[in-house]
Amino acid sequence: TTNPAVPIPSPHVYLANMRVHETMQRRGIGMALLSAVREYTQSLSEGDGGDVPPMILSVDNDNSGAIQMYEKFGFEYLEKNDVFCMMGVWL
Repeated sequence: TTNPAVPIPSPHVYLANMRVHETMQRRGIGMALLSAVREYTQSLSEGDGGDVPPMILSVDNDNSGAIQMYEKFGFEYLEKNDVFCMMGVWL
C-alpha cells in the first residue's frame, strides 16, 4: 500500500471501494451515490454547529471514468502519483 504524501484533513469522511457495475454505468448512479454520501456527511455537523468534514477518496490513475465523475462532482486533487490520485471535496 502506498501512503499519501499530503496530510489528510481530520476529521474527514473517506470513500472506499465505490463501484457501479459496468452494465449500469453512465446512468447517474455514481453521482447519486456521491450525493447520498454528501447528504450524510453534511448531517454529521447538524445540531452541534460544527464544520462539515471533507469527503476524501483515492482512485487508481487508470480509472479515467471515475476521475472525470469525481472532478464533475467537485473533487480536487490533493496528490497524484504514479499509482493513484488522492482527491477531496469540501462541503
